[in-house]
Amino acid sequence: MIKRIDTVFLEVDNLDEAVSWYCENLGLRLRWKNEFGYAAIEISETVLTLVEKTKRPKQSHMPFNFYTSDIKATYNQLVSKGVRVGKLNSDSKFAHFEFEDLSGNILGFCWFLEE
Repeated sequence: MIKRIDTVFLEVDNLDEAVSWYCENLGLRLRWKNEFGYAAIEISETVLTLVEKTKRPKQSHMPFNFYTSDIKATYNQLVSKGVRVGKLNSDSKFAHFEFEDLSGNILGFCWFLEE
């Protein structure tokens, strides 16, 4: 079911300043940035995704998500075990959903075409 931890999320106060800081000070490379307050920084197989706090005022972002090669099977397996899962969101290139662990921590699964 789990291939790896795909993304670690880190909330930041200012997205542009944080991207510059991680790239300049740690020598990391920006993979992508979008208008929704997210920026992905490459660190080998795991991606550090910076999330601008002001873009998500209601709650904290999940700390990380898992990558799975079969998102529908993973989703259905968790549902069948009674795990509290959110909506499965997908298109032809990317799919994801959130779920809660026993303590109410929100985690996620994602799938995308690997290069």
